[in-house]
Amino acid sequence: MRPEVVVSIPVRSLNPEMPQGSWIKELRLDYLPVKDMDSFVVNENRHGRCILTIRDKEEGGNYTGGADQKFSILSRSTCPVVDIEYRHLEKFLDSPIAGKNVIFSVHNFKGEIEPNLIERMLSNITSVDCILKVAMKIRNAGKYLELASEHAGKLLIVDMNSLTNRILFAMLSGTYLYSSFRESVAPNQPNYRLSDLILDTVFR
Repeated sequence: MRPEVVVSIPVRSLNPEMPQGSWIKELRLDYLPVKDMDSFVVNENRHGRCILTIRDKEEGGNYTGGADQKFSILSRSTCPVVDIEYRHLEKFLDSPIAGKNVIFSVHNFKGEIEPNLIERMLSNITSVDCILKVAMKIRNAGKYLELASEHAGKLLIVDMNSLTNRILFAMLSGTYLYSSFRESVAPNQPNYRLSDLILDTVFR
């Protein structure tokens, strides 16, 4: 199944530049000062289809505030999907955003996350509207192919070592292909126009 292109936008102001068209936009709110986040969330529905992300510094983002404040902001979001770190899973279950569609993210910037651990994380995510996004630096892509295929629609593997593998695993997942706009917010992100061209070529 063809994945949808998601354009990652580092939100540095209350009126960030956006790509034209009906793209899904990942609004990376952790690039904005915490004091301005509420003001942005109030008017975010003008950006159309979106995923709201406030990525913790420990997982490659810029957010250094507390989890309670983050969840408070996410609960007021009008985006149909929010992204939170998997380590906040228990807090999510007792939070006001428990009814939202959620992408649970986990990152390893030094190496791989073993398939059996990914399976264990998937078993803890019971909501049908949730996706597990695992970003890591893969040395052997082959050992993740069966896992990605078996959990298509529920698991998105992101290889931070390889642009080619990013695209491959997005297609196996059938969910999202995260892509850049003016600047990348993650290693080996393809530009959104290139992503669309590649997917058009493969799925025509």
